[in-house]
Amino acid sequence: MATGYLLDRILLQFTKSPPPAPILHQDLSAVCWVGEQLWLASDETTSLECLTGLEHHRFNHHQSYSLGDFLEGFNSEAGEVDIEGLDFDGQYLWLTGSHSLKRKKPKGDNGDRLKKVELEINRFLLARIPLVDGQLHRTCKRLTAAYLQRNDTGNLLTEALRNDQWLAPFLNGGIPGKDNGFDIEGLAVYQEKTLIGLRGPVLRGMAVVLEVEVEPIEAPYLGLKSLGKSGDRYKKHFFDLDGLGIRELCRCGQDLLILAGPTMDLDGVLRVFRLFKAFDLPDNSLTQQEPGKLEWLFDIAYGKGTDRAEGMTLFSEFNQIPSVLVVYDTPDSARELLPNGVFADVFQV
Repeated sequence: MATGYLLDRILLQFTKSPPPAPILHQDLSAVCWVGEQLWLASDETTSLECLTGLEHHRFNHHQSYSLGDFLEGFNSEAGEVDIEGLDFDGQYLWLTGSHSLKRKKPKGDNGDRLKKVELEINRFLLARIPLVDGQLHRTCKRLTAAYLQRNDTGNLLTEALRNDQWLAPFLNGGIPGKDNGFDIEGLAVYQEKTLIGLRGPVLRGMAVVLEVEVEPIEAPYLGLKSLGKSGDRYKKHFFDLDGLGIRELCRCGQDLLILAGPTMDLDGVLRVFRLFKAFDLPDNSLTQQEPGKLEWLFDIAYGKGTDRAEGMTLFSEFNQIPSVLVVYDTPDSARELLPNGVFADVFQV
């Protein structure tokens, strides 16, 4: 498998945040290009980041937006959102948290911390915020910020999945995301349909995408529509991505670009696929790699514990050459421009 053709590297220049705030450029997990703006998220915060001013191969003019300023009832003190997906549908900027349980990292010379599994309710966030004329709003032109209704153990999506024959064991068994548990890491919105890519679980080598449609209910909440005659609140789609889980979804017309990588917390292949007619699949569909249906495009290089591609967005600033911009979690030191800059890669599609 060949690595992608690198068209350019773009410098992302952030404003330094005072401690103990995360170092944003080292924890990028999602990206979405909207006109002259580059919207980004870190998996360690409760905010959205915006860079503008693409000049001399650089985005800067950093602004940070707290989710609590736009989402009624959202508690920024309840922990990180672990934002893993962003998309723009022409009216709303959409975002999703990982919806995953978290296992403590080990410290010292014993594994006691590995016993502890935590549920942080802010991770169970699927939200949309009006983005009008380059500005986020709580309400604007009959558009209202809202998010999928939550409870103490998740939200309407995870509750619906607790009876699913394929996914219920991973939700009801309390399996953390990094243990091949339930873990969202991709989001794509087209008209009424929202596709949600799962890093895990991978089922006998098959990656999973969930399809839902939302509707406003009691403000500020969204509900899930019933889909088809069955009345189910979601559809499932299975894909042969060479045994990899989904790290990002990127809409390309009615097709979908899929960034795939290891489900577990390890270094491994990072691979980009194209799924054709992605928004017109029947429930419980299973798609094998085949020309005109699901095709491998290219691989992305990775390092030992570094340069883990996490975010991908369409990007057409190079003489209209079809391309994507990719951002990385835990960037290699050669990718950083200290104190607050990091280079993103632009690959030809």
